[in-house]
Amino acid sequence: MNYLILLLIIVSCGEVKILKENNSSVDEKPRSSVKPNCKSYCENKKLFQNESHLFQTLSFPNFGYRGIGRCRGYALLTQRFIYLARYSSSDTCPDNNCEKYNYEGIEKIMRGMPFVFKGVRNLYELSQNKQIEEKLRTIISRTSNRYTARSANIRVTDRDSEHSNIFSEILLRLKNNEKSYIGVHGNLTGHHALLSIYSSWKNHLEVICVIDPNIVVTELTCDNYLYEDHGEVFYKRYDREADKLSKFKLTQDEDIRTNLYQISLFQDCINTSSSRNYCYINE
Repeated sequence: MNYLILLLIIVSCGEVKILKENNSSVDEKPRSSVKPNCKSYCENKKLFQNESHLFQTLSFPNFGYRGIGRCRGYALLTQRFIYLARYSSSDTCPDNNCEKYNYEGIEKIMRGMPFVFKGVRNLYELSQNKQIEEKLRTIISRTSNRYTARSANIRVTDRDSEHSNIFSEILLRLKNNEKSYIGVHGNLTGHHALLSIYSSWKNHLEVICVIDPNIVVTELTCDNYLYEDHGEVFYKRYDREADKLSKFKLTQDEDIRTNLYQISLFQDCINTSSSRNYCYINE
């Protein structure tokens, strides 16, 4: 039985780019006059929204805590918000106090509950509030940078190498809008954590566009990406040469997290759809 320990350290901080507005998607009421059962209704929905609505990053980069960068905590927090957080900039907060309302919303997100933040368009704007930034930094700093885990369930097994199989598995998960936490190591990159966000094409190769905790970005681009070539996987950061990765991992805890997000969003879909009279719940 193989176990993996990843020590994650900071590399650098990136530059802030231009903010791009993202609009949240809204479920549409079924066209049929006969309302479906809510369980069936939600089973047929894509609970993980597509990347155009989910490209969310924090407004501050990875930072050192007790001498060690917190890229693991940063990536996991970002992933949690991508799956569970929604935003409504036009809605009014209770008592017109969005700071308090959104601050309490973070607690719900950390308990695995979906939440709609008000008065902001996205995670970038939410984390620009100094009180909320401080809370998010505390959550990140308390996330351990050392852990043990088995390999994830890799369904692709017929590629040129283990790294090629994992690369193809991440692409497969992206088709289901899953944003995977990836542990990597390279000579230039060091021990690091990345978050897959969507796929694209560069130089006739399909690539995995990633969120790098060391780089703050504010628009949907693919300046930082992974690509596979003859069984090897490389990380190309916008300001560096491509780095061949000696370690490239998906671990079992990623499967566990994804399943928990799915369960939480499924139950939220049932509750929300029922309250909006889109479907009915069996007594």
